[in-house]
Amino acid sequence: MFRDVPRSTWAPRSPRKGVGMGELGTEYRDPTGVTPIPGPGSYISPVFLQPAPNPSQLFIHASSSLHVSISFQPKSPRIESRPLQTVPILFAPASPDPERFPSSLGFSLSPPTPRALLLSHPEPVPCQLRFLNPPRLLAQLSTDNLFHILKTLEQKIINSKNMNTTQGQKVTDSMIRILVNMKPQGELEELASYVIVAVGLQCPGTIIMKLWDKVQLQSLPPRGLLLAMAKLSCKIVMVPYIGAAWDCILPILRKAQAEEDMLALCSLLHGLAASAHQHLEMGSEDEFLLDITRESVAIKATLTLRVLFNRWPLKHKNKVTEATLDMLGNLFFLMRPEKLKCQLSWLIRRLLDLSKLGLEPLYITKCLCSLLEAVVASGSGSVNLTSHLSSLLTLLSGQVAAKVVSSAPLAEKNHIMALKAFRILTQLYNERMIKFLRRNLENKDVTRINKALQIFRYVVLEVPQTEKLMVQVMPSVIHLIQDNKEPVRSNLLQLIEALGQGRYFEWPEGEVILDYILQLSVPKPSESQRELEIRLTSINILHLVPLPRLVTLLCQPQHAAAFVPLCKTATNIALRARASGAPPYLSYFHCQPTKLPSPQMLLTHLLLHALEPFKGGDYGSVTLWLLHSLHPLNSAHPVLHYTLGQLWIQEIPQLLQFLEGHNDGSLKKQEWEKKLLQFAGRSVEGIADDSWLKDLCSVILERIQCQQEPAQRKAFLYKLYGSTLRVARDPEVVKTLLAVMLSTSHTKEIEKQGIAATVSLVSTLHLSVVLEVLQDFSSTLVNGNQSNICNLSIDQQQPEWRSLFHTIYLCYSQMAVETQTAILPHADFILTHMLEHFHSCIVVKDRNLKLSYLSGLAMFTDVVGSLDHCENFDFPHKTSVVASMVDLIREEPLTKLVSPVRQQAMTVIYIFRKLKPPLVIEQRVEVLKTCFSSVLSLPPVDVMAKEASGSPSSPDTMNLDPWLNSQKDHERERAMWCSVRILSFAAKPANFNEVMEFSRLGRLVRLLAMRCQDPVDNISYLASQAVYYLHCILLHKKRLERQQKGERAEGSKEEGIYSPSVFFNNTPEIAKAFAEYFTPSQLTTLVLTAVDGLTDKPA
Repeated sequence: MFRDVPRSTWAPRSPRKGVGMGELGTEYRDPTGVTPIPGPGSYISPVFLQPAPNPSQLFIHASSSLHVSISFQPKSPRIESRPLQTVPILFAPASPDPERFPSSLGFSLSPPTPRALLLSHPEPVPCQLRFLNPPRLLAQLSTDNLFHILKTLEQKIINSKNMNTTQGQKVTDSMIRILVNMKPQGELEELASYVIVAVGLQCPGTIIMKLWDKVQLQSLPPRGLLLAMAKLSCKIVMVPYIGAAWDCILPILRKAQAEEDMLALCSLLHGLAASAHQHLEMGSEDEFLLDITRESVAIKATLTLRVLFNRWPLKHKNKVTEATLDMLGNLFFLMRPEKLKCQLSWLIRRLLDLSKLGLEPLYITKCLCSLLEAVVASGSGSVNLTSHLSSLLTLLSGQVAAKVVSSAPLAEKNHIMALKAFRILTQLYNERMIKFLRRNLENKDVTRINKALQIFRYVVLEVPQTEKLMVQVMPSVIHLIQDNKEPVRSNLLQLIEALGQGRYFEWPEGEVILDYILQLSVPKPSESQRELEIRLTSINILHLVPLPRLVTLLCQPQHAAAFVPLCKTATNIALRARASGAPPYLSYFHCQPTKLPSPQMLLTHLLLHALEPFKGGDYGSVTLWLLHSLHPLNSAHPVLHYTLGQLWIQEIPQLLQFLEGHNDGSLKKQEWEKKLLQFAGRSVEGIADDSWLKDLCSVILERIQCQQEPAQRKAFLYKLYGSTLRVARDPEVVKTLLAVMLSTSHTKEIEKQGIAATVSLVSTLHLSVVLEVLQDFSSTLVNGNQSNICNLSIDQQQPEWRSLFHTIYLCYSQMAVETQTAILPHADFILTHMLEHFHSCIVVKDRNLKLSYLSGLAMFTDVVGSLDHCENFDFPHKTSVVASMVDLIREEPLTKLVSPVRQQAMTVIYIFRKLKPPLVIEQRVEVLKTCFSSVLSLPPVDVMAKEASGSPSSPDTMNLDPWLNSQKDHERERAMWCSVRILSFAAKPANFNEVMEFSRLGRLVRLLAMRCQDPVDNISYLASQAVYYLHCILLHKKRLERQQKGERAEGSKEEGIYSPSVFFNNTPEIAKAFAEYFTPSQLTTLVLTAVDGLTDKPA
């Protein structure tokens, strides 16, 4: 319990504030003014000690705020008559702890008061203790207590704002005394230095003065003081004292012997040199704050450099050497340029020698890098550097080639510093460095190539990007691309990425680089981690390509495999441009139509890729997102047209949502194709510009005429042409563009179907115009003076006529399907023209031409007859068409049972029964009479069979040798396929003819045996089947001959011996199987043929 002391016996003294230390506890004094005593509510028995020789006295004050303060007071006969200067140093615990305040320190504590009673006391609990001999007392403190005292003292000084010089001196003296007398180590020494740093931040001159005092005593300052100065050297408060601090350090550099002292001095010099360089470089304002001039700091830097290299032990591998190298870089910048120039060669030699000691490479590289930077900054010295350039390149190249791992941060920093040194050397020796790097790039050693690539990537943009440099760089890069070495691919891509930041991609050789990048950006079915990294790096490089160039690459067919990464990259760039408020390139399409794909070409290309939405992963979505990104809502410079932004903001999300609900298996291709055509039609309709539409149709037509387009895309292009043309507003435009489409090729079936699809789509909105165009086109064909058919050779006229008119009839039929009842009023008009086409034919009407005419007529009439409400329309020319069909039936000869023309004509008449007006009785009788007579009047069956057998037969032999021996794989394969079919047909029992003879069996077997060894597996397989069927024929014939002679048949056993697989790539088995069937002449033929075959060119 604390002893209860009446409050009235104590006279409170007005509170004092420590300088910069905040509010102190209230102190109480005895009314006699002799002894400091505690305040009410607490009791501490003071113990008076003997006076100490120390020039100051130590006091401790306690207060209810649980602070303990240390007071420094000048020595005087009457302590109480001098003002106290107090500094709080410790937070006392709520309950007194005898271990933290032992009686050996000169005071004792009364029995502890319960914590609740102490905290509930309404008045402060101040106390004050005085120590007359601080050195001895501090020596008696435990390490833990001293640690807490110093830590608290540091915090209080840091929180102080107005510490004066006297206070700073006293605290500094105390800390130096601790460092000198107690010689603390580790954290305690570091904490003492932190207290000095805290004082130095407010009273830097005091620290410099104490440092100078130690120097004047011709002794090394305590290491803790040096460490404190090192920490202060980089602070702004030390700027006016840099010169003074340096003057203090120079005399003691030679006296340092211990490694710890040298390390502390290195740290201090590092801070002084760095701070001096920083503030001298900032300009006149900061230079005015310094206590040192440029000339004097240059002298000090030179002197320091000499002392370090001549006096310090820098010839061994130790921490001092590494710390010195780490610090030297700042000195180089402070030296006078002419002095640095003179010492440059010597410095490089010393650094090269130090590199052989096995030091951490980072310190050598960093020092060299600083030296080179100083040389560049000084503007002189490159001449003296030339003689050592080769040695420097060797040293730095080794550092670049060293393996860097994430677990070794120093190695990573060393790698970066070595690259930085190469960059500086490239600035000094531009052409020589580029030549050096190119020589390494063209080397065959992968290690040297990788090293050169890393350096080249780092330095290539640091030199002036002249045309000469680009001419030098591009061949080396292209050489590496063509070599395509896997180990250098990663570093090569990094170099290409650096080149992309310049204008290298704009050169003609840039196409080679971009092709290489696009190849690497294509995803593979199974990628390793390295391949994935390569692909991602390639895609990042694509982001450096301008958007117009990306879109150009995207539209080139040779880059179809990289369509998805190109689309995604272009989309990202466009969205980024939109987010920054800048339109994506846009107007380039209109300003440079010859260099860049036109808007129409871009739209067509993207729609074609969207046709297969799940190809390559996501063709459809990336295409739609690209279209969406290229058209901001209110773009003044659109890619396609300024009206599309508002339309596509609604249309494209709907298409994307449709794709999200399907996959490749569930998507109905016809439904998706219809949606794309509707999207294209609405887009062109929204543009409402027939001039733009004409350009689009021209682009589509060019793609249609491209022979490399797959059938699916070509069919879609025809429909796209029709969907575009149908929304044209000017009928003349429709006529012109439809006539252009009709003038294209009609040879292939896909072309005929495509033209018919185009015409039928246009007819849905322009029916009368389409009918007029078709009439004009057909009228031109039947006009002998205008038809281009007459300009063809005789053997080409009929096929061309058939193709053209078959297309016209397909158009009429498709128009009927698309327009439905809208075409019924025009159906009789169409029938009239179809009849005129046949009667006005300018070529010979052979059987094929008749069949083509009848097929088209039947197709059109069948569609018309199936339309709703067709019975409500009259077809006045129906009778003329039926009469024409009757004439065709009569023209057919009665000697043939099967006549396609007769059958088609009857089919047309049958279809016409649905159409009005109905035939009158006389017409019906005539039709039936003609049809019956064409069938019932045929000769008897046995007569027709006899005539058929007596008719000239077609040749039963066919020479397939030229195709079986062809140099082309597909020709040999087709010939072998035909051979298999012929032999398999002949081998069937129903078709077997025992009189069959193989007069050239030896040559045939030889041909088939050769093909069994064909390099094309399918040909070899077919050849083995052909051999098998040929063997079956011979075996079957042999069995029949035995039966005729009455011998026992063993065919079933023999037939089971061989199968096609036996003869596959097995020539000996073929010879064994056929040996018994060869006659002497056939065997001779086989041998001679084989001998001749030895000189044949292999297929």
